[in-house]
Amino acid sequence: LFTACGGTNAEGGNEKIKITVSVSGTDASEGALMQRWKTAYEAKNENVTIGIKNFTSDYTQTMMSYVQSAKQMPDIMWTTGEKHSPWSDAGAFINLKDMIEADDEIDLSDFYGEIVRATHKNSQDDGIYFMPRDYNKCVLFINKVMFRAAGFTDAEIDGLKDGWNYEKFIETCERLKVAMKANMNPDLGIRENSVPVDARMDFNASYCSFVYHYGGQFVEDGGVNFLSDKNINAYGEIFNLIDNGYIAESAKKSSATFTTLSAAMYIGVRPALPGLPPTEKYDIDFLPLPLDTIGVGCSGYAITNVAKSRGNEQYAYDFLKFIVSEEGQKIGAETGSIIPVRKSMANDSSWTSYKNAGLNHAAFVSAPEKDFNLSIFQDFDADDASLLLDSLSGVMAQVIIGSNYPDGYKMNGYQKLKGAIQPYQNTVATLKAKY
Repeated sequence: LFTACGGTNAEGGNEKIKITVSVSGTDASEGALMQRWKTAYEAKNENVTIGIKNFTSDYTQTMMSYVQSAKQMPDIMWTTGEKHSPWSDAGAFINLKDMIEADDEIDLSDFYGEIVRATHKNSQDDGIYFMPRDYNKCVLFINKVMFRAAGFTDAEIDGLKDGWNYEKFIETCERLKVAMKANMNPDLGIRENSVPVDARMDFNASYCSFVYHYGGQFVEDGGVNFLSDKNINAYGEIFNLIDNGYIAESAKKSSATFTTLSAAMYIGVRPALPGLPPTEKYDIDFLPLPLDTIGVGCSGYAITNVAKSRGNEQYAYDFLKFIVSEEGQKIGAETGSIIPVRKSMANDSSWTSYKNAGLNHAAFVSAPEKDFNLSIFQDFDADDASLLLDSLSGVMAQVIIGSNYPDGYKMNGYQKLKGAIQPYQNTVATLKAKY
């Protein structure tokens, strides 16, 4: 590690270097995770203090306030693949590419490819504007208690991962639905008002994965057309899952349906795992999301331009280098909330033994060739990208409303659904990508 021994932010030559890191204060796990890294790093670097700042406002508002007041700007800013682009483009975050390429201890080819792409500020760029800390993709959390209550044997449940694909997923949903309709075991969730899957259709990682799996595409030829034939067909396929009783019509905003035995499966990501409350009424395991395309994202940390002007750039980089080192990744993975960003740690016990080493943790790193970067609007201006994300959320809220699919909806060309989506399309019709 680069050992700090003084810097421009110290008043005296023997003063400690202080590096400030800003993380989300609305998620307690973010501060707790950073505290673990801080403690371990400071133990190795006695001349460095890592100060943690919590922001509680909206990310964009927080960044705007930091940009307007350089004194308040941290040296390191928490960010994500979907959030960093406008600030990287504006120069608020520095490009780490040259530092990384000159560093023999960081090999980006060991990082998951779509995660590295998320660090670019647009699709034509190859810069690294933040250090990605994790690999985050949707999987199916399954409740084996509910599966057993629906008549599945343990051998059948364990056998699901063998040859697991979309067809097997549909067969499993159908079997669960039949048992639920028969009210087979209401005390254990196998009742009429339960569903096989809480598909999280309010969660962009989930709905983008389904839309793209069914052939949809939100950005084409530098613009967005929510009403293209391929997108309308994809929405229809999602509604078929609702119509067949496999997923709920209403979007679920948390894992509540899973923990209250209202869904036998739940589309979730690794950070949700530590927060699931212990109960004898569910027995968790995991299966890969059985789609041809799966949206992936990541969180990470950007070094700000103010850190550079303070003379803290190298110290900040050294701390980020520690976070993505094998030691740092183990520290993060042991919390249960992150998957290491390094492919070489795909089987590391620091995360594959969390809760129970016998669980199918491999689901979280399966089939990276199916990954696509969820920063789908990164080529648009910041304000346009924000509007597109809000509009897409509105579109998907309409997609799952059953009344938008009256009798004969396919014969009449999805006219009611198209009418419900048209206001959102009108809002974004003139927006064009910059790159």
